[in-house]
Amino acid sequence: PFDGILGFSQGAILVAALVALGELRKDGAMASCKSLILAGAAVPGPFRREIAELAESGDRGGFRALHTIGRADTMNPPEGAREVARAVGGEVFEFDGGHEVPLDEAALEAYSSLLLRKEDA
Repeated sequence: PFDGILGFSQGAILVAALVALGELRKDGAMASCKSLILAGAAVPGPFRREIAELAESGDRGGFRALHTIGRADTMNPPEGAREVARAVGGEVFEFDGGHEVPLDEAALEAYSSLLLRKEDA
């Protein structure tokens, strides 16, 4: 069991796929996970339909999520990360950088806020 997942780029895409497939729901294989940080995400191609269905249904599971989106990301453009954020739910932290995990004071505050929050998902 574990409490959270930090996924960057392909890792964030994998996290989005796991959420879309229901693996983080109470009966899923990763139900102990309570916090997600997705940085530089994109819609997982093979699960595009599941991501769209998840965005429509809103049936995500009992976790908190934070999406960091670089406005200048040319590897995984921001539009795809925003689509993932709509489907997965949670908060969005946009920054002026590119395809990276932001580590400035504002980003660290966003991470801390997510991770220190009591069970409220």
